[in-house]
Amino acid sequence: MKKKLCVIILAVAILTTVFTSVVVASSSTYGGYWPKNSLTYYVPSSISSTYSSTIRTAIVNGIKSWSGLSAVTLSESTSVSHDIGAYMNYYGNTGWDGYTKISPSTISEYTFAKIQLNTYTYYNYTSSSYANLWRALACHESGHALGIGHSSTSDTSVMCDGTENYYQINGTKKIYTPQTQDRNALRSIYGT
Repeated sequence: MKKKLCVIILAVAILTTVFTSVVVASSSTYGGYWPKNSLTYYVPSSISSTYSSTIRTAIVNGIKSWSGLSAVTLSESTSVSHDIGAYMNYYGNTGWDGYTKISPSTISEYTFAKIQLNTYTYYNYTSSSYANLWRALACHESGHALGIGHSSTSDTSVMCDGTENYYQINGTKKIYTPQTQDRNALRSIYGT
C-alpha cells in the first residue's frame, strides 16, 4: 500500500513538473484586455526629423506586426485621438529600454496605452542601419500594450524580458516580430 502511494505521489510530482515547465515556457498575459477589436496607434512624425523616417517606419512596423494575428486589428492614426501611443526619446538611465503604461493600471479593460522607447542604452544605435532594433523594441512593447506579459523562453519569443534576450545588436539573435508562442498568447486573449 505504501509503495503504491509513493508511486502515485511520484507520478503526480513528475506530471506537475512537466506541466509547469510547459506553462512557464510560454508568454504570460497581464489579465487585462481591450474591449474592442479595432485599435488605433499613433507614432509622432517628429521621430522622423529627430532620428530618421526609417526608424519611425520600423517602429510603425513593430506595432503593425501584431495586427491580424488574432481578432485584433491595428491601424495608424494621425490624430491625437488614439488607443496606443508610441514615443521615442532620451528618458535617461531608467533601467529600461522600453516601457508601456496601460490605463487603467488595474487588471481590467484597457482604455489607453503609452509606449516609451528609451534611447539611453542605445544612444549610438539610432541611425537607420539599426532600424530592426527599434522595430523589435516597438513590437515587444506593443505586445505589452495588448496585454501580453514576458516570456521565459529566451530563444523563441519577442516577449522575453530584457532586450538582449530577443534582439542582439552584435549577436545572432534578431527577433523583431511575434513568434508562435507570442501569437498564441495574443489569441488566448482575443481569439482568432
